[in-house]
Amino acid sequence: MQPIDQDRINILSLLQQMTDLVFVMSVHPEQELRYAFLNESAIKASGLNTDAYGATFHDVVIPCEATFLLHQYTRAMKLGKPISFLMNHKDQIGESLLTPIVNSKGQCTHVMAVVRDITERYHHEQEPKLLAFHDPLTGLFNRRAFDAHLKQLIERVHESGQILGILVLDSDNLKQINNQHGHLVGDWMLRQIATRIESSVPNDALIARTDGDEFMVALPLHDQIELVIVAEKLLHHLRVPWKHEKMTFQISMSIGTAAYPIHAVEIQEVIKIAEQAIYKAKQRGGNKYWYGVDMF
Repeated sequence: MQPIDQDRINILSLLQQMTDLVFVMSVHPEQELRYAFLNESAIKASGLNTDAYGATFHDVVIPCEATFLLHQYTRAMKLGKPISFLMNHKDQIGESLLTPIVNSKGQCTHVMAVVRDITERYHHEQEPKLLAFHDPLTGLFNRRAFDAHLKQLIERVHESGQILGILVLDSDNLKQINNQHGHLVGDWMLRQIATRIESSVPNDALIARTDGDEFMVALPLHDQIELVIVAEKLLHHLRVPWKHEKMTFQISMSIGTAAYPIHAVEIQEVIKIAEQAIYKAKQRGGNKYWYGVDMF
């Protein structure tokens, strides 16, 4: 083994002292990548140690992260220039700079990654975007985000041949609770309503708080009967009494429903029909759902 010269020792010492994470992968035949070096910061953050030297991503990293990392490192090698990307590892956001290292023959022998923890900065930058598209009280989408995501759902139902169910929910008595018990209780009720809606609809449903005590749900369905089943399930869960600080509340919600493209070929027209259906439900005492302008 050749003696290690002083320059190399100094470089390794410098890498070890860096607060940024440093990973060096060696390139083997058929562009196979194996761990060759981790500095102390990388060992601490990744949970790996020097036993990982000689291992591939898939040997020591969970499959989804290993596949992602292999793709990024391979891309850097193919491009022959530094690339950067973001990665979420255990809720920590890392900004990685990959640099392919080539020998005198122009062959890539190693890829060095310098990773910086930008979690705090990332969340600070994302906060205005989050507030622009989310209701700050419930965490649900707002109307702006709801309309934007509707386009994706419409494309999906077109491809699958399904229908898109629209449900608009409006409280019949939340204003009275607000007036009697104050806005803190009213805000608590809105958060609980949001939670119950989320737990009552399928995971692929789009949910938003669109106005004061108005919520909207859109979800792909196979037929109109499914829409009725969803509306009935929502009402059943929302009718369960609410307990808060030794007080018990009974919330009354009216639900208007409509289906795209059954009621209209323009989605905003379908939403208007669902909103009109709410008034049909309220005219009949509230605490019920109404399908379209007239029940089928």
